[in-house]
Amino acid sequence: MLTQHANNQFTVTHSRAKTLLIMLSLVLFVANIYFLSATRDLARSYSDRQNQATWFLFQLSKEFSELIASAPYAHESQKNLNHTLLKYELTWSRFDLLIDNKEFDSMMDLEGAYEFFMHIFSKFKQLEPSKAALSNANGDQQFTQEMQRLYSTMIQFINVNFRVKSPIYRTQMAKAKVLSQVQFSLMLLLLSCAGLVVYILHKESLYHRQLAMIDTLTGVKNRLAMVHHVEDKIERYQPFAIYSLDLNGFKGVNDTYGHQAGDAVLETLAQRLNAQQTDHQFSIYRIGGDEFSILSERVDENSVLFLHQHIHNTFIEPIELGDGNTVSVSTSIGYAQFPQHGNDLNQLISVADKKMYQMKFAKR
Repeated sequence: MLTQHANNQFTVTHSRAKTLLIMLSLVLFVANIYFLSATRDLARSYSDRQNQATWFLFQLSKEFSELIASAPYAHESQKNLNHTLLKYELTWSRFDLLIDNKEFDSMMDLEGAYEFFMHIFSKFKQLEPSKAALSNANGDQQFTQEMQRLYSTMIQFINVNFRVKSPIYRTQMAKAKVLSQVQFSLMLLLLSCAGLVVYILHKESLYHRQLAMIDTLTGVKNRLAMVHHVEDKIERYQPFAIYSLDLNGFKGVNDTYGHQAGDAVLETLAQRLNAQQTDHQFSIYRIGGDEFSILSERVDENSVLFLHQHIHNTFIEPIELGDGNTVSVSTSIGYAQFPQHGNDLNQLISVADKKMYQMKFAKR
């Protein structure tokens, strides 16, 4: 009963641990997918911003530089003046696109970009009254100098923040590095959890395989285990002896005291038979009902005599049933040896059973 309770407790604990690990593995898998997507989106967003910024800043710089180039000659002719005013309006439009158009919001999301261009644009608009003085040499010279200062400030900002290793770029790369490190850690955890799940499933498979070869009532090995062990020894051509045991008087215990008393008898006898198996290299198997088998690796005469004596001693002491009653049972034994008595399991069992029944009928 204690063994069965321990097995049940182990099974429950094992099942919970396996479920928890599987759930954790799924969470880590989803987290890995999320961080992979976040890293990709971060890299893509910076790339998109860089491409977008490069194009529109190029257009703004182009119009701005042409405005500055044409302004010193605006007073020379009406055509030059009109050309300068046109460049002024085009530059104004480029600022509008950068600041107000929703299509360029991603570029303006760059840290400090919106504030800077708003400041430059404000300064640019403040120079609008100066356009009236472009028709004279002194006026266009002053206008050109003011525009040149704004242009130089803008170009410096662009060179700092939109070059390959700009502060913004470094910030983005730092974020990407953190995401990559988190993703790498999560991947290691995922692999660890997956490895643990595989290990637990492997252990679970071994546990159930062992459980399938154990008799649940007595705790000794069952018929399936005996078949595996015998076939393995035959395959390796390793000599062994097999003993067949059948209990005498067991049916009377069941009829008189009930099946629970019969189970107690089987458990007690299995424990007694199992007592010295490690020291003398033999194994106990419950074949079914009140039948047991013993498999011994030692086939010399002394070992055979010892095992017969051990089996005999098992049945000398009466068995207590727990309600004040005691019963005594005996056994009939049959013996077969590989390879002298047969070359396969069926032949060996047939020989051992034949001798066992001869002994049973002789006792009767």
